[in-house]
Amino acid sequence: MIKLFKIRFHGLQRKLRLSRSFTSATIVQHESKPVRALIMKSVGCWKEIEVSQLQIPAFCAKNQIKVSVDLCGVNFADVYNVQGILSERKPPFVFGLECIGRVIDKGNDDPSFKIGDRVACYSPEGGLFQETVVISKENCFAVPEQIPSEDAVSLLANYLTAYFSLFHSANLCESYSILIHSIAGGVGWAATQLANTVPNVRVYGTCSESKHNMVKSNGVNLPLTYNNYVIELKRRDIKFNIVIDNIGGESIRHSLDLLKPLGHLVVTGANCVVSEEKHVVENALKSLNYNIEMRTLVCDNKSISGLHLGTLLAKSPQTIHDAMKNLFQLYLDGKVKPHIDSIWPLNKGAEAIKFLADRKNVGKVLLSL
Repeated sequence: MIKLFKIRFHGLQRKLRLSRSFTSATIVQHESKPVRALIMKSVGCWKEIEVSQLQIPAFCAKNQIKVSVDLCGVNFADVYNVQGILSERKPPFVFGLECIGRVIDKGNDDPSFKIGDRVACYSPEGGLFQETVVISKENCFAVPEQIPSEDAVSLLANYLTAYFSLFHSANLCESYSILIHSIAGGVGWAATQLANTVPNVRVYGTCSESKHNMVKSNGVNLPLTYNNYVIELKRRDIKFNIVIDNIGGESIRHSLDLLKPLGHLVVTGANCVVSEEKHVVENALKSLNYNIEMRTLVCDNKSISGLHLGTLLAKSPQTIHDAMKNLFQLYLDGKVKPHIDSIWPLNKGAEAIKFLADRKNVGKVLLSL
C-alpha cells in the first residue's frame, strides 16, 4: 500500500538537524558534483517520473546563492506538470516550487545571506526537487532558527496564497463569512488559520466527509462535501463575503452565486483539470474560459480577482518578502501552524505527487533529501 512509503515527520526533525549541521567554518563548495533530482521525462504518465543525476553550475552568478536542500514542498503545480497542463514546461524538467536548506555558496559579497544561513526558496518555474539548487536571492527568504524546517517550508506557497487572497485581494474584515474550497489541503488549512486571526469570522469549507473532523479541529465552523454543498448552503440560506475557489470551471458560477452583495471571489487555481482521463482534462480546460459578464458583476455588486504567486514575485518581489516576514512572525506568535500530512523520500516523489493529486492529504505533503 502507498502509505507504507510515507515517512511521518515525527522524529525526523532531529535527524535532519544532525545530518545537515553547518558552522561558520563550512567550506564554500565551488566544485560541481552531480546531484539527485526528481525529473519528468515525458508528460502525461506517472511512470515517466524518476530520480536522476543532474549537473549543476559550479559557480553562482551575481545575485545567486547555492543551497543544500533538506526538504521540499509538494504543490498542485507539480500535479499540473505531470499532465502537461502548464504548457511552458517542456520535458525533461525538474519538479518543485519550494524547498528549504542551508546556503553553501553565493555569487558576490552581498550581505543578504551568509554561508550557513537557513533559507526557504520559492521558484514558480520549478526546479527545486534536487539535492542542491542554484537560485536567485530574490527567491529566497531567511528563516528564523526557532521555526522547524518542515513548518518553514510549508509557510511558502500555501500560506502566501491564503495570505494574499484574504488580506490583499478580498480585504477580510471582522465578522465576515468565508467559503474555502479544498479546505483540508495546504491552502485551505492555511486560509482557515489566517481567517481566524480576525475576530468573529465564520469559516465554511468543502472537503471529503472523512476529513470533516480534522478541519473542524483547525477552526472550520461548518465543513461541507463537494457533491452537495450548494444544495446544503441554499437550504440553510447562507451566503458569503468571500469565496476562495481553487477548483475553477463550473465551480466559478456556483461561487459567484453564493456571494453576498459586495462579496468577493478569489480564484487561486483550476484543480478541476486534474484527471486520469484525457477527455475530462480537455473539457475542464475549456470550462476555465467561463464567461463572466461585467454587467452582471456591476448589477449584483460582486467582484472577482485571480492570484498567481509566480507573476506577483516577478513584478513585485518586495510584496512577497514583506508577506513572508509577516507569516514568520504569525508563526512565532502562535497564530499559525502548518499541518504536515506526511514526508516522503525523494525516490518516492512520484507517489507523493500522486497522493496529492488523489486528494488523500490533510495539510502539507513534503519530500526529504
